[in-house]
Amino acid sequence: MDEGQSFSRRDQAPLRHPAIAVLIVIVFLEAAELLVATIASGIAIATASDAARGVMIALAVTVLLLFVGIAMVGWGLLVGRKHLLGAVLTWQLMVIAVSLGAFEGVIGGPQYWWLGLVLLIPALIGGVCCVLRPVTTVYAREPRAAQPEPLATRSGDGRAKTGPTPKRDAGTKRR
Repeated sequence: MDEGQSFSRRDQAPLRHPAIAVLIVIVFLEAAELLVATIASGIAIATASDAARGVMIALAVTVLLLFVGIAMVGWGLLVGRKHLLGAVLTWQLMVIAVSLGAFEGVIGGPQYWWLGLVLLIPALIGGVCCVLRPVTTVYAREPRAAQPEPLATRSGDGRAKTGPTPKRDAGTKRR
């Protein structure tokens, strides 16, 4: 690129503020957690009984699809796509809900309460980063321009027509 060429807002590197960098790192770390969970699920499938294997395969496929989705969202944030903050915030809220389940012992039992912290802390930080002004400024959509009136409704001098004026009877008077 030429040095004199100007950049649009989308072409600028989105890592200008630490909150943006933290958000991108958190999303990629959560994607890595999902990849590890997919690999662990694959190992568990190999050692599972035949009765549990079908459920475990379904869980592994679901976790793999979540990994692909979150990795794509992370990549979109990295390249500056404008429509991803809603997806990131929704994901953070889902992870917070799962972490609360881990605190209660629903995931893996009460001995895995620490898993709740591993999930909760990055999700809270990511959720807060999603609503910070520097992040929303970089990833905000451009406002839509007002749509011009169709040319057919304009008069020759450029003013908009209001429509035909009603004809009055000769016998009626104005009040």
